[in-house]
Amino acid sequence: MKKIWINLIALLCVSNVVFSADNIEIYEPNSKNFRDGFEAGIKAIGFQAKTDGFQQKLIIINKPFLLVYDIGNTPLHEGLFIQTITAREGFETHFTKDFVSLGEFDREIDAKDAKDLLIRKYRFKANNIRILKNQSNIVTYPFLFENFYKKLLNEAESLGYIIKNEVIYGSKTSRNTNVQKTANKPKLKGKMIVFNNPRAMGYVLSGDEKSSTSFIERRLQKAKNYEFEKEIQTKEGERFVKVKGENLYFSVSDVSIQ
Repeated sequence: MKKIWINLIALLCVSNVVFSADNIEIYEPNSKNFRDGFEAGIKAIGFQAKTDGFQQKLIIINKPFLLVYDIGNTPLHEGLFIQTITAREGFETHFTKDFVSLGEFDREIDAKDAKDLLIRKYRFKANNIRILKNQSNIVTYPFLFENFYKKLLNEAESLGYIIKNEVIYGSKTSRNTNVQKTANKPKLKGKMIVFNNPRAMGYVLSGDEKSSTSFIERRLQKAKNYEFEKEIQTKEGERFVKVKGENLYFSVSDVSIQ
């Protein structure tokens, strides 16, 4: 575990350099610039974690026009800066490997107005801002935590711990992480999936159904009539139920079958 915490400290130091007034200059630890940059780096890490989490997520796009800022040829710290300032402006942002998404729109004219605002206010290069049409989904890229989180999981597993490969934020329903307990196993009594709460996290399957890493968070789903198809247990011990005829799954800890 010591090695992992060293990696996190190194990450904080990098963030300090990125967000200082001049990222070429090196400040003394007791200087105001160093302290301000260090605090900004911590805030940036927290923002990235809350926005895009620790693992890749599939974000469903419901509207026909998606505004994005291309970062294919942009350093990662500049991409994070773009995400941070646009989020402060009120844009709904997500960080991917190729672009920062800046929100979805029902009308193209509204997307163009948002693009013009960013160009005027922040002097963004017009060629870097695009409007994607009929984009069904995007996959996030949580670069700040991805490697750190993987190392944390690997080290925990090497010590013999059985853990769930997921992270839950905010009001999302917490799940029981002790996968060895079976006393609360839901009894399958019928064919309908019933939520334990008004909302539950939905998952999509992107690979082998026997691997927990193949289940990607989609978004919180509202309670409604979902028809039950089958139950799946991964090799890591997690259990999901599948909605009949759809690529949509729920954790058994969030639902019951009636």
